[in-house]
Amino acid sequence: MKTFSLFILYSITIFMEKYFHFLIPISFDRSTNNLKKSRKKFIKNVREKLSIREANSSTVHSVVGNETGKDQYVAGLELSYTDQENHPKKRNLAVKYLSSRNEPLYLSSLKSAVLRGLNQEVRFYNELAKRIPFVTPECIFADSIPLLYRGIIIMEKLNPDFTVDDYVGCRPDQSKTVIKNISLMHAKFWNRVSGDPSLNWLPGRKNPLDLFWFLNYITKKEKACVILWEALYKHFANHPITVAHGDCRPGNIMWYDSGSIAMLDWQFAHAGIGTWDTTYYIVMAHDMEIRKENEISLINHYYSDLSVSYKKFHSEDLPYSEEQCMEDHNILKLLLGLYGWAALVSHMFDKYGNDPRDVRCWADRITSAINDLDSDFVSGKIKIPARVIDDFKTIMENAGRETKERFIE
Repeated sequence: MKTFSLFILYSITIFMEKYFHFLIPISFDRSTNNLKKSRKKFIKNVREKLSIREANSSTVHSVVGNETGKDQYVAGLELSYTDQENHPKKRNLAVKYLSSRNEPLYLSSLKSAVLRGLNQEVRFYNELAKRIPFVTPECIFADSIPLLYRGIIIMEKLNPDFTVDDYVGCRPDQSKTVIKNISLMHAKFWNRVSGDPSLNWLPGRKNPLDLFWFLNYITKKEKACVILWEALYKHFANHPITVAHGDCRPGNIMWYDSGSIAMLDWQFAHAGIGTWDTTYYIVMAHDMEIRKENEISLINHYYSDLSVSYKKFHSEDLPYSEEQCMEDHNILKLLLGLYGWAALVSHMFDKYGNDPRDVRCWADRITSAINDLDSDFVSGKIKIPARVIDDFKTIMENAGRETKERFIE
């Protein structure tokens, strides 16, 4: 009843913000277009953190290669100013606007009701970013108005040595760098999220699959998907959890020649299964043949790095076996399959303005990973009939084919 009441409340407020925003003043810019028209709110938001005495000049520019729809929500800004000690300063900043974008009103409202209006990425930058053991951009200002489903993050613009497009995919040596760094984060928080009151805001503390709450609704379209979701949710209910990124793929990663990485887009940060980030990355970041050739060595590389890092952080052996890690990796492919299927059939990837080349490759890579699974093995582990896995393979293939037909080159 409480969730339903919140759903009604958020439906009203998000509707008002979406269609009558000019009647609702808020303290930060709503989009890049607002920023281009005036810098007053922006300067007010960053003045204290940057110790601005006087703003001299500013230039707004694209940071996303003019991909369709994305410039409205992400902008770069070169700011020249004089600080409180009268020294001239220049900062190159990135501005990210958080909103419902092109989501249907009911989905934005439901998401807010289930997550209590929480904006994970704002909370991440304000409360957790400095504890992550690899590069995260300095947060200059981050704020949200959950009732209106609006937020903003102003951060330093990073200058990596190189990036990799999703559809191109990574080489194994690049992947080992990513895996080494995310294993550090996983080891640091492994089995320590639930006991840390400062992380109470992370979804997934009760069940690490709570981040994927929407699957409980979307899966009802297919009987096999319903059975699979319920089995996975039960299987992972009491699993070890850590801080997880949730969308670990090349497009959200920046590489440095020093061997470090930076990760962006933390809106899916959650208390989750460490192997989820790794499985997601291994499947989403590689062409199918490269994944097949290197998959076992990469998951073993993750486990080895996780074990070593855990020992350094906590002075004890990792309470998680290599066999369990490999088993989780294979079972979590089914979760990725469900997530990918839901995104494809709901056209979620399209609505967020993703490059069609990325969408095609994600459909291929997820479908291939699902088809490679031993149906008898994974069905035995999650206690459902093997035919359900086989039915899901067919469902996933159909969704992938229909998606590629919509994105014909």
